[in-house]
Amino acid sequence: SATLTMGSNSNAALLAGAGAIGGAAAMWLAVRLNSRGRFTHLPLTGTPMFNSSSLLDRGAGKIRIRRSFCDTPDGQMLFRSAGDPSAPTMVLLHMNPRSSDEWTELMPLFAQDYFVLAPDLMGFGESDKPQRLLYVTDYAQHIVALLDELKIEKAVILGNHTGAFVTSEIAAAYPTRVTKVILANVAYFGEMVPTNRLFFRAP
Repeated sequence: SATLTMGSNSNAALLAGAGAIGGAAAMWLAVRLNSRGRFTHLPLTGTPMFNSSSLLDRGAGKIRIRRSFCDTPDGQMLFRSAGDPSAPTMVLLHMNPRSSDEWTELMPLFAQDYFVLAPDLMGFGESDKPQRLLYVTDYAQHIVALLDELKIEKAVILGNHTGAFVTSEIAAAYPTRVTKVILANVAYFGEMVPTNRLFFRAP
């Protein structure tokens, strides 16, 4: 069974200095420090996540980010990929209404240890616009469809903000497909008010 770790002191120290050293680099360090846990909540609030510049550059600038599409029940979904496909897989899920573009500075860093996938959730970025209202359960199915198409059995999944809810749904509905869950910038992490349940639960 998965273990739950809620923001350790090491995370707090790293993330408190994120504005000075670059939020993307801080998240990268936090992920590396939490490599032994399976479920981690990173309390990122108001930090500039994507400004790592040259910090922790161990040759990451040489790693190429590719763009591809995969089919889902609701249309084609764009995904970015980087790293060695034979390495363990990490999936990065963006917040809404952004796209996988928010991960482009982190991907080369993670790709030194993982095969990294960052999709545009359906209706965002360059993915198709769905013809129906989608719920978090649908977004989770799309990510599993991506893993199926690439013949990937399990992955580390890191979700930012609304992407964290999709990450949690994948872990709950498809536990055998997940090796680690990392939640960042989680909104409504406690008890949700009734109006939010309309979005997070299928009818």
